Amino acid sequence: MTNDRHNRLKTLCALGLFVLLSILMTWPLITGMHKYVTDYGDPLLNAWILAWDVHSLQTNPLGIFDTNIFYPHMKTLAYSEHMFANALLVLPIFLAGGSPVLAHNILFLGSFILCGFGMFLLVRRLTGSGSAGVVAGLLFAFCPFRFEQMPHLQILSCQWIPFTFLFLHRFFARFKTSDLVLFCVFFVIQALSSSYIALFTAMSVSLYAAYGLMSIPTVRSRRILLRLILAAGIVGIILLPTVLPYFQVQREMGFTRSINESVVYSAKLESYLAFPLCNRLFGHMTKPFRQPEGVLFPGSVCIVAALALLVRALIRFFRNTREQPPDNGRSRRPAGLLWAHRVSLVLFATCICGAIAIGIFGDLSFSIGSIKVGLAGLNNPLQFAILTGLVATATSRRAKAVARSVAARFTRHDIPFFYVLLGFVAFLVSLGPIVRVKDAVLGDGPYIFFYNHVPGFQGIRVPARIGMIVVFAMAVLTGYAFVWITARMRRAWMRGLVLCFLSIWICVENFCIPKNYRSVDTEPAACYSWLAEQDDDFSIIELPMYADNIAHREAAYVLDSTHHWKKLVNGYSGFFPPATLPIKLIMSSFPGDESIALLRRLGVRYAVIHWWRMEPRDIRRVKTSLQQHADDLAMRFESEQDSVVEILADSEPHAPWPEFREIPQNELVVTAGNNRDVVTLAVDGDINTRWTTHKAQAKGMWFQIDLGRERRLTRLELFSGRDKHDFPWHAVFQTSCDGKTWTGITDSFGRVEFVLDCIRNPVEPSMQFNFEPLNARYLRIQLAASIWTYWWSIAEVRVYEAEPIE
Repeated sequence: MTNDRHNRLKTLCALGLFVLLSILMTWPLITGMHKYVTDYGDPLLNAWILAWDVHSLQTNPLGIFDTNIFYPHMKTLAYSEHMFANALLVLPIFLAGGSPVLAHNILFLGSFILCGFGMFLLVRRLTGSGSAGVVAGLLFAFCPFRFEQMPHLQILSCQWIPFTFLFLHRFFARFKTSDLVLFCVFFVIQALSSSYIALFTAMSVSLYAAYGLMSIPTVRSRRILLRLILAAGIVGIILLPTVLPYFQVQREMGFTRSINESVVYSAKLESYLAFPLCNRLFGHMTKPFRQPEGVLFPGSVCIVAALALLVRALIRFFRNTREQPPDNGRSRRPAGLLWAHRVSLVLFATCICGAIAIGIFGDLSFSIGSIKVGLAGLNNPLQFAILTGLVATATSRRAKAVARSVAARFTRHDIPFFYVLLGFVAFLVSLGPIVRVKDAVLGDGPYIFFYNHVPGFQGIRVPARIGMIVVFAMAVLTGYAFVWITARMRRAWMRGLVLCFLSIWICVENFCIPKNYRSVDTEPAACYSWLAEQDDDFSIIELPMYADNIAHREAAYVLDSTHHWKKLVNGYSGFFPPATLPIKLIMSSFPGDESIALLRRLGVRYAVIHWWRMEPRDIRRVKTSLQQHADDLAMRFESEQDSVVEILADSEPHAPWPEFREIPQNELVVTAGNNRDVVTLAVDGDINTRWTTHKAQAKGMWFQIDLGRERRLTRLELFSGRDKHDFPWHAVFQTSCDGKTWTGITDSFGRVEFVLDCIRNPVEPSMQFNFEPLNARYLRIQLAASIWTYWWSIAEVRVYEAEPIE
C-alpha cells in the first residue's frame, strides 16, 4: 500500500511538473486565455470548429457536417478537421458561457501537458524509471516541431498517442481484454481529435501489431490476431460516420492533394536540423535549414541518446560475435563473395558520400571534352546506397551473425528495436515522394506507396508532419538510453543531478522568445448583434473578401459568425470549393451589376460591409455605387464601422435566351497568341488534354475561333478540365465577319453562370458566356487584365449558334 501511495505521489508530482512547465514554455498565454491566439488564420478557424461542433450538438446533431460557411455548399465541415473529441472536452466551457478562443486555448495548453504526462506514463511503463519518463515527456511535449505548429491545434492534439501505445504495450504483455478496450478508447479519442494524426497513429499501431505478433507462438498468435481484428472492426464502425463525409466530399468536390503539392511540403534531410525562428538559441543559426512545415529537429538530447544506444548495440554485437571457432581453412569464403563484398562497400561509401556532397555543394559535375562527369547525374543515389549496403551486409563475414541478431529482436519482442524501426520508417515517409537534400534529388521515397494505396493519404498536404512520429520514437529511445547510462551511477544524487541537468537543458534549448500572441476581440460588433436579432434563416456575405494570398483574413468572418450563426458565403478551411475564387473576383466590384446579379442568384439577403477593413478609395467607390443602385439595394443597418445592406429582388426578370445548338468541333479552326503548337487540343474532344499559355494570365493574351462561315452566334462554353481555376477571369469578346474589322460584344454575366456551375458540377465546371444573337464568323477572347496566380487553359471549347426561327 505504501509503495502504491508513493507511486501515485510521484505520478501527481510529474503531472504538476508538466503543468508548470507548460505554462512557462507557452508564457504569456496563461495571462490572456480568453483573447490570445498565435495567428489570425488557423487558430480562429479551429476556435470556430469547436464552437460549431457544440452548437450543432445542441441544435442539429445529424447535420453537424453541414456548417454555416461556404454557403450554399454542403458537408463543409469535411473541408477541414472536425475535432469532435476536442469539442466534447471543452463542452463545459461553452455551457458556462466561455468564448471559442478560451476553449481553443485550454485545449492548446492541455495538449502540452498531456503530451508530456502521457509520454511519462508510457516510458515509465517500458523502462521502470520515472526519471526516464520525465526526460522523454519533456522531449515530446516541448520539441521544436510542436512550437513550429503552434497555430495548428489539430496537429498539436497528438497527446493521445502515448496513451494509445501505453495500453497496446500492456495488452501484448498481459493479453487482457481491459487493456485492449482502453487501447481502442484512446485510439478513437485520438482519431476524433485529428484525422491527420489518426493516419500516422494507425500506421504506427499497425506496425507494432505486426511486430508484436511475430514474438507470440503460432497457436496463440492466431487468437490474439482475431481479437485485434475484432477490435479494429469495432473501432472502424465507431469512426465510420465521421469518415464517410470526407470521402463523399473528396469524390464530389475533387478534393485531393496532388503529388506535386506533397513534394513541396515534404521534409528534406536538413529539416531534421531546423529550429523555429522564435527559438532564441538556435532559431537564426538553423535558418538555412528551415522550409515551410519543415522544423523537425528532435533535440540534442535525443541525438546524444541515439548515439549512446548505437554504441551500446555495436558493443553488444561485437562482443557476441568476436569469438569465432577456427575454421582451419575449411569454411573459407569463396573469392567471388569476398570481391562482391569489397566492391559493394566501395559503391556504398561512394553513394553516401556523393549524396551528402550533392546536398552540400550541389552539382559537382565537370566536363572532359564532350563528356560530362559528376555525381549529380547519378540516378537515385539513396536507393542505390541502400541496395549496395544490403549486398555488403549479405556478403560480409558476419552476415549470419547479423541475420541471427535481427531475427532475435523480432522473436523476443525487443521493444527498443521496434521504436528504432518505427522512427526509421516514419523518417523515410516524412521525406515525401522524393528524397531531397536542399535542391538535390536523391531518389524516390516510400511515401508514394502510401499515397497510391492507403486511403486518406491523398488528402494529406504536408508529409513532413509525419516527422512527429520520429520525435515520438526518439523520445522513447531516449528514455531507454537514460536508464542505461544512469544504471552505472551508484549514487542517487548523481542520477538526480543528471535528471535536473537534462530537464533544464531541454527547456532552455526549446524555449521560444518572443511568442507573437495576438489579441482577438471576442465581443460581438454591433452589426452582428443586429443580425442575431433577426429571426429568419437567411444567408449573408461579408465584404471585403480577400484574395488567395491573404485568404486567412476570412477566418475572422468565420469566427465572428458564432455570434449569429447565419449562413455565410465566406469561408476559410483546409480546402476551398472551386466557386470561391470567382465569387471573390466578382464581389471585388460590389455593388456593380454583376455582383448584385450573383448575390440574387445565390439567394443572399444581406451584404455586411466593414468600412474599417477597406482602403479609402474603395470606400468612396462603394458609397457612390450604393447611391446609384438604390433600386437594387437597401440600407438596413449602419454604424461608423459597419453597414448591412439588403439585396432586393429583381423587378425586371430577364427574357429567356433563344434556343441554340452546338457547332460541331471539327468545323472550328482555333489559333492563339501563346503556345500555338498545341492549340488544337482545345477542340480534340478530350477533356484530359488542354491548350495552355504555360504562364500566368497577362493582359493582351488572346484565343481566336474561326467558325468556318458566318453564323448566328449566341453562346460560348469553356472547359479547363483538371485545372479548375485556369479560366479567363477578365475576358473581353470581339467578333468579326472578315477577320479584319472587330466589334466588341457584351456577355450576360458569364462569370456568374460559372459560379453556379462550380456549385452544380465542382469537378469539371464550365464557363458559359451568353450573347444576344449576332452574325459573325470569327470570335476572339482577349484578356483585359492580368492575374499572376493562374495560367489560362482550355481543355475544350464549345460554340453554339441560335436555332433558326421557323
